[in-house]
Amino acid sequence: MAKYREVSFVATCDEHSTLQCYQVPFSDTKSSYEWIVEHVNGYDCFVQREDPLVKVLSMLTKFEDEKILHPLKSPEDTLKIDLPRFKLLFVLDDDMQLALVEHKGRYLVLELEDKSDTTRPELRMLLPVGSVQEASDDAREKFKKEVLQYLDICVLEDKVERILWKAERSTDASDAQVVYELTNVRQWQSVEFPYWLAFEVEGRLQIRHKQYVVAQHLINGPGTVCQLNMGRGKTRVILPMLLLYFTQSRCARVVRAHFLGPLLSEARHFMHRYLSASSAQLCIFEQPFHRQIDLDARRLELMRDILDEMKLFGGIQLVSPADRMSLELKRLELGKEASIANTLDEILENDQFVDVLDECNALLHHKYHLMYAVGSPIPLCSGIERWKVAEALLSVVADRSVGSRVTKVLETPHVSCVSPDYSARLGAYDGTRLNTVVQSTELLREHLKKAVVLDLIDNAAFELMWLHTLGNENTCASLVMAITDISGSLHEALGNHLHKFSPYISQLLALRGLVAFGVLGHCMENGIEWTLAFRFLVFGRRKSRSRSVLRMFLRKDPNLVTRTFVLFSRYWDIIIERQQYSQWFESVKAGLSDENRKALGDVRHISLADARQFGTLYKAYTFCMEAINFYLNTCVFPRDTAQYPQRLSRTAWNLAAGASNIGFSGTNDNHRLLPLSVTQFRNVHRFHGRVFFSLQRTRRRKLLSTLALLAGVSNHEAATFLLEQTGFGFAGVTYFDGRRESNCWMIAEKTRRVVIPSEKASMTESETFVIFDEARSRGSDMKLSPNASALLTLGPRLTKDKLMQGAGRMRQIGCNQTLWIASFDEVALSILQSNEEREISALTALDVLNWVVANTKAESVRGLLEWASNGIHYRKTQLARETELVDEDWSLETLYQEKVTADKIARVIESKACFGVEDVDDALIAQICGRGCVYGLDDEVCMSAHTNESERELHVEEEEQQVHELEVPVCKPMKEKSWDYSRILGARSIEDLRGIVNVVCMDSCIRQWTTLTNLADLAWTSTQIVGTEKFFATVVARRGIDRMNEFLRVIDVMLIFENDQVLLVSEREADQILELLWSTSDSCSFRLVNFALVCEGVDRIGRKTQFRDVPLALGCRLDQEVPVLSLAACHVFNGETMPTTRQQAVLNNVLCDLLKPVAQREATLGNFVMSRGNGHKWTRSFLHELCCRMDLELQVLKSGLP
Repeated sequence: MAKYREVSFVATCDEHSTLQCYQVPFSDTKSSYEWIVEHVNGYDCFVQREDPLVKVLSMLTKFEDEKILHPLKSPEDTLKIDLPRFKLLFVLDDDMQLALVEHKGRYLVLELEDKSDTTRPELRMLLPVGSVQEASDDAREKFKKEVLQYLDICVLEDKVERILWKAERSTDASDAQVVYELTNVRQWQSVEFPYWLAFEVEGRLQIRHKQYVVAQHLINGPGTVCQLNMGRGKTRVILPMLLLYFTQSRCARVVRAHFLGPLLSEARHFMHRYLSASSAQLCIFEQPFHRQIDLDARRLELMRDILDEMKLFGGIQLVSPADRMSLELKRLELGKEASIANTLDEILENDQFVDVLDECNALLHHKYHLMYAVGSPIPLCSGIERWKVAEALLSVVADRSVGSRVTKVLETPHVSCVSPDYSARLGAYDGTRLNTVVQSTELLREHLKKAVVLDLIDNAAFELMWLHTLGNENTCASLVMAITDISGSLHEALGNHLHKFSPYISQLLALRGLVAFGVLGHCMENGIEWTLAFRFLVFGRRKSRSRSVLRMFLRKDPNLVTRTFVLFSRYWDIIIERQQYSQWFESVKAGLSDENRKALGDVRHISLADARQFGTLYKAYTFCMEAINFYLNTCVFPRDTAQYPQRLSRTAWNLAAGASNIGFSGTNDNHRLLPLSVTQFRNVHRFHGRVFFSLQRTRRRKLLSTLALLAGVSNHEAATFLLEQTGFGFAGVTYFDGRRESNCWMIAEKTRRVVIPSEKASMTESETFVIFDEARSRGSDMKLSPNASALLTLGPRLTKDKLMQGAGRMRQIGCNQTLWIASFDEVALSILQSNEEREISALTALDVLNWVVANTKAESVRGLLEWASNGIHYRKTQLARETELVDEDWSLETLYQEKVTADKIARVIESKACFGVEDVDDALIAQICGRGCVYGLDDEVCMSAHTNESERELHVEEEEQQVHELEVPVCKPMKEKSWDYSRILGARSIEDLRGIVNVVCMDSCIRQWTTLTNLADLAWTSTQIVGTEKFFATVVARRGIDRMNEFLRVIDVMLIFENDQVLLVSEREADQILELLWSTSDSCSFRLVNFALVCEGVDRIGRKTQFRDVPLALGCRLDQEVPVLSLAACHVFNGETMPTTRQQAVLNNVLCDLLKPVAQREATLGNFVMSRGNGHKWTRSFLHELCCRMDLELQVLKSGLP
């Protein structure tokens, strides 16, 4: 055992000469010798050999005829081995068998005990093979000087080769590059930065003067970021320079490099090749993290040991923003768990890092958020109303019948477009997509809103039949204004007619949000097929998941048809299958042949086991709106629109919270909206915009209005499509394959029809057709042909950042490389109007740039408010950590009930600052307000009078660039405790249960643990139903915060006392009471019955059903009748919507009495049924029709209509 103060590894030998090597955690390396000896058995043993040590070392040595010599003479002597990243300390054992000494030339591989354990790297140790002659200091300096001179010559040789190669090509582009190479003179000394020189030699490159200037500024100016044009070596040269400087200069802090998630794997491969597998030998650690990882003391100790090791020996930590933010949010979620909280705080301490931000313009964008959902998931408030209204509006838009007001507006030039691919799809949405609003179509967009509402009133669906009934001549104008106009609140628009529509407020607000607030219009501009309806429902919070869920609708998916029909077949006994299926069939009937009409006309004649018939079903219903609606309403929406009561969030302000942030980017559009902890270095402006000005010089380039966007198609699919084209003249296709099994750049060869990683391919990317999707248009470097041509596609509201990043892939643009621009007609029209041109053919590249600059300015103005909100929240959480938890409120009333007015952005920011932070004199808050006054004094934003806070500029919450990633918690089941069950046998009523078991009233439980508080207004008191505390408590939840809509227990066993009071019990409680009743069934004052068996008895006997008619009923007085009102209440609580015909006759009147006190019965009961997992049973069910009939009858009575 070594007796040094610092110990990293320990080797021991027992009396049997067994060698055991242990790794000492870094946290214990400074502990005393005695303490380590005492705890050595608790450390990781990575080698254990039972052979004598001499045999072990002889077996492991790499030297064939060398003997291992050592100068040790006694067991008291010790030896120390210093390796580049750790130390090994050994001593002789009592048998004098082991000796090690520091040596600088030969290596020995120490074997692992378990060779199959590939997670542990081989440990290399230095061993002596003879005497070592130490060199003098002068000899060392001379040798170092000559090595540096040799490396300088290598760099010069590579430079000469590049110049000769470019000079031989004799083109204008190569001549300019030759001049550029000749004028590049090194301004730094290789003696001062030898690691940069080694990097040049191994990478066969030369650091440019501009690159050195940027790197030097970032080294000397922490807290600043720089902008340098694309293709100037930011990621491939400057970033390695910075990493080498901070690691080789023995900086006491850890270098933490941040990369965008899509670029992380590519960056890791590059860093490994040039920094790890090179003379630098830097260790690269990647720290992925997500919420589902359970942190324990062992994992945190390992993370801390790695950080401490990197502080001492150097290394690089690679992270993506999501990984780092997720770990920080995990710390907030853990709260005050002292066992690991302190360790995690040490790991997250920002002062121990030097944060290097690659593509900081995107990393620190104000629209990037990571959120942790907190609490139990609850159904989306008024969810059924939202998606039913959305589907109804889309049906109106798709309706092309004669006299349709919507069709008339849509057919106006420049308002909309329709894809011809949709025309042959049976029963499908016709693919109508709205063009971006320009000056000439603003008024038409308002006309479209009114036309949609009027057509909906005239042809209201079943769920909205009240629109047609109540929307008569007297109320029609007010109703249309309430749904289409945001200048007034809903109450102001309806005026005296408000009481008529009070049961339908949720549906009205859903309509108002979709139409007046422009959500429907925005979705129809940007959505594809059925993305239109769904994105309104999730409000941008579950966006990443919604895209994956809905991608199935973008192409033919037989699995969708299978799932839909299997689902439908399961519900045949529950819903009115003929009515449901008839809606599907009617929507596709016109496009079917006579044979298929006969085969598919009756649902009873359909068999999913018949492969031929299933093929016919697949062709008929693949794109059918009604079939897709059924699947969405029953499977997708109830599950994927669940919301959470609170959230924790991280933004760019948290990412740049440290004092040592440095970074760079190819564009600087966002530099005014960066967190205030970083500033833009302005002295490099002369480097900015080479691509921009190269585009500007191409004044005669014609703008092509061609549809060339990659939408809903993966890169792999696009590459396959290109290779199948007969006129494809390239050797292959280069693309990034984002699928999990690949996740790298691939080359698909045309001749051999193989797809292999580009680094292993026999051809270079310059010989192929290269695809850059939006994610790879930033940070990806490809050596393209000098005369390559690129097609750049323009989308609506394109900003300079994306244009420059896309065009910047052409490194030699302005020389022989050319760029072609393509766009939709609507984009061309927008460019036309912004430049006041009359003909599209007259547009030039300069017009495109002017349009892009205008979009960039508008985007910056829109982002100012969100930037300020993020900064204020960040400062608020710094002053009070308890404010990290933010309450969520996505209710329709909060979002869409009040009117919207315009106010100056600067004033809105000031009001937010006063509302969010008590100390308005805070320096950071003052800076935020000051920047708001500078850039937001003349611009306005829409503001809600209801909350006195800015809602958003129209459509901001739905913008495509806004990124919200949501990680959700996992609910834990409640542990059920026992009580004295035998005492219940003596109870004669609910009141007698006091002191025996805690009971909770039904209405109290609903108000306290669910979001549907209106449901508590049912006549629960008259039902005399209560439940035990264990019946209602199913998961661990926080009182007053969490909601348990989806975790309520289903009524199974009931105890009905002689006075008709009902006690609901859990399954465990029922089992215990049942066991008691089997032995003493006559000594109690209640009946124990199963709810399902009671329903079966009522179905057989009718209203006069007695307990003796119920199978397996136990207890006293079985000759009494079953309380029908309590039975009806249990039906409602379980979310049952379709009792049998005989049960309906018994329950109809009592259900009316039960539901009578509730306002908005359809909305309240519909959302509750959905939360119980029975949303598929709601539409057109007995309970649904009963609620609609009661609501409508009440309103007709109030309105005095016949």
